[in-house]
Amino acid sequence: PVAKDLIDSGATVLVARGGTSDALRAGGIVRVPVVSIPITAYDVLRAVAEAKKKAPSVCIMAFESMIEGLDEIIHLTGTETSVVTLHEGFNIRDAMKDVWARGEVCFVGGAITCEIAHVSGYPCVLIRSGKESVSEAIHEASRIVQVRRAEEQKRTLLRGALDSIDDGLVVVDSAGRPELWNSRAVEVFGGDDLIRSETFQAFM
Repeated sequence: PVAKDLIDSGATVLVARGGTSDALRAGGIVRVPVVSIPITAYDVLRAVAEAKKKAPSVCIMAFESMIEGLDEIIHLTGTETSVVTLHEGFNIRDAMKDVWARGEVCFVGGAITCEIAHVSGYPCVLIRSGKESVSEAIHEASRIVQVRRAEEQKRTLLRGALDSIDDGLVVVDSAGRPELWNSRAVEVFGGDDLIRSETFQAFM
């Protein structure tokens, strides 16, 4: 809902990380580009070091997209550390309950993991992305916005040129899907919705 509200308000690029980024990308939930904020090994090591102060063992709960090289990270921590790999539809609450049943542990993970841990009464440390990672993601998002604006300006100019033609014209992509059309085409074919429809594509 939040992503949809942002897009409806005019957002052309979304910036997210971890499970949120995966969920936004999956199944075409949003119709705008999604830029992921990377999480580095240092971000994880910093969170694990803090977690070691809260419990004798640590359990990292993270989506595969959040961090790479977990095995190497675990080796560097020099402490009893386990990893639970999350995925879409995974029951984090039950997984935490199972891990906790094996002994006192401090969880390390993203916002969703820490929120569930807090409600369940388990200690948890949030993996925080470094300033460099956030800055890099914002820079990439800004670049995408600039490219999309330039493309939209070209489309506006082309649409203006098409509207100056008396005949109805529809510009299609390589797959035969309509991309641009002029005002006369709307009159000929009976509206924008019909031009966008599968019926029109079949006609083409």
